[in-house]
Amino acid sequence: MIMNFTSFIEPNQSGSRVSEQELNNKLFEWAIGLHRKALKISGLWLYPKSTKWYIKILMDLQSPFFAASVIVFFSTPEIFALIRVWSDLTLVVDNFLSFIPVFSGQIKLLVLWTKRKAISRIINLIENDYLELKNDSERKIMIKYARIAKIMMVCGVANISYSIIVFHGSVAFGFLFRTITNLTDIPTHLISTQSVYPFDITVGYRCLIIRILHVILCFITGFYYTEIDVFFGISILHSCGQLKVLAKEINYLTDSCQSSMIKILLKNIVLRHYRII
Repeated sequence: MIMNFTSFIEPNQSGSRVSEQELNNKLFEWAIGLHRKALKISGLWLYPKSTKWYIKILMDLQSPFFAASVIVFFSTPEIFALIRVWSDLTLVVDNFLSFIPVFSGQIKLLVLWTKRKAISRIINLIENDYLELKNDSERKIMIKYARIAKIMMVCGVANISYSIIVFHGSVAFGFLFRTITNLTDIPTHLISTQSVYPFDITVGYRCLIIRILHVILCFITGFYYTEIDVFFGISILHSCGQLKVLAKEINYLTDSCQSSMIKILLKNIVLRHYRII
């Protein structure tokens, strides 16, 4: 997943080195491929018009469906619990520790869902920058910053997975990372979050289903919460890489070019990097 630069310039099966365009395409796919998949899973990827209409509709409704599911099955029971414990500050804080991050994640997702065209334009601009790379030195710079973004994504998902396993898995051992109260909890049917449901959770497998549903919804929320933050990180890191490429070009320009050519070449450099200046 996190590759060295030499892996991009190895000869192909015919024994010849790949062309500059193929190399840039391969580098772009490596740099953005993982994040593209994450955006698709989160429902934030804008599919082309050529996509079949029913698939496009399903993908367009993916993010609202995720947000609605979390709000109905996770946040709403916590609101009911919050009403019951409002007079106890300790219990209110326990409620907010899980309610606020999850609910803010839904707001973040829906806001980004309405800005999918802007996300698509950013991805297109990043692709154009990668396709314009001219030499190995520039590619090494961009790989350095792209690798940081990939590490951020992997570490973020690993952190979310670990937190969910510890937080929700504690129920299996009979203890919770919050205050247990008879206002919202049933000692024999504990739930990891402070929740109140409008039905009896002690009947059949309802409690087990709720626990499993909480794990799934928390992982989905944590995943796109992480992906959204990492996407902004990608944009910043990509700009940092492009600015470093720009500085390298200007240094080379002033050191090796004649004064009569500097104005023309500087204009070309500025036109290439105008989006981040």
